Amino acid sequence: MRFKDIHKSFLRDDQGSVAIITAVVLAFVLLGTAALAIDIGRQTSAKNELQNAVDAAAFSGAIELAKNGNSNVATKANETAQKNMVDNNSITLSSGDVKIGSWNEPNFENLPPYNAVNVTVNNHSIGSFFAPLFGMSQRVSASATAVVGPAGGMEKLIPIGIQEEVYLKLLDDPLDPEYRLVTKDNFGEIGPGNWGWVDLAEAYDESASTIERTDWIINGYPKMIFVGDEITTDTGANLTTPARTEVHNKLTEYIDNETVLYIPIICNTWSSGSSATVTIMGFAPIVITAYGGQAANFWIEAEFPEGSHVGAGPIDFGGTDFGILNIALVE
Repeated sequence: MRFKDIHKSFLRDDQGSVAIITAVVLAFVLLGTAALAIDIGRQTSAKNELQNAVDAAAFSGAIELAKNGNSNVATKANETAQKNMVDNNSITLSSGDVKIGSWNEPNFENLPPYNAVNVTVNNHSIGSFFAPLFGMSQRVSASATAVVGPAGGMEKLIPIGIQEEVYLKLLDDPLDPEYRLVTKDNFGEIGPGNWGWVDLAEAYDESASTIERTDWIINGYPKMIFVGDEITTDTGANLTTPARTEVHNKLTEYIDNETVLYIPIICNTWSSGSSATVTIMGFAPIVITAYGGQAANFWIEAEFPEGSHVGAGPIDFGGTDFGILNIALVE
């Protein structure tokens, strides 16, 4: 066959063209699918980043609300939001993104009395690969509400208790801000051995060694203690002597640094005995100012700092404000 005839035959031969077209179409489909997958992944990541940003902003705003009232809440929330990156860009809250109101489970209402901060960002634009080809843009939204309320639970408590009635009287008496929390005369009305120490492990029906109890003074009790938990008063045996170097050093550090510590407030009624059952009513901030004595004569003196102290944890809705307000994200 001559070259001319071969060339014409090749031009007329359409065998394999469908395969080529299919391959081209498939390549575009795969490319589009990959681009769409990238966009979806980017949107999911940006959604999570935006949620983290509004969570942090609402929490920061609630702290400001608890400490200083509502006048600067939006500014604090926005400052925190700007420290968070969403889709590799910083975020700035717009007017109206931050609302101050009240939380009445399960709803946030933009009304007093103010105990909650809501941060909502709608339709925040992010970058994309595939969407612009169809004249679209990707957007994400997120909302968070942080509530302020009396502490319903706390971690890292120091194992010293104070009676509710005594604590409230001390708060009302500015001329006598210091109080001996631990002394053999402190709890005399409920029987020998009840000098102010409490056994926090009883809240979990657990027993603790002397070493563990000593560690609570140094590092705080490691588990969450809740309002309504039942614990027992403690003799404080082997806990109270400064001969224990680590306890001595830690108490001295607390005094030197004016460290704010937290202790349980316990009920005013109990059965007598050296290990009386008491109920947690709330939590109090203290600053240890002095200690001394040894063994049965050991004592710890403290004062109760003014103002609201803010923590993170469960809230006792409707509970008594003893001076510690917790912040909790509720949505």
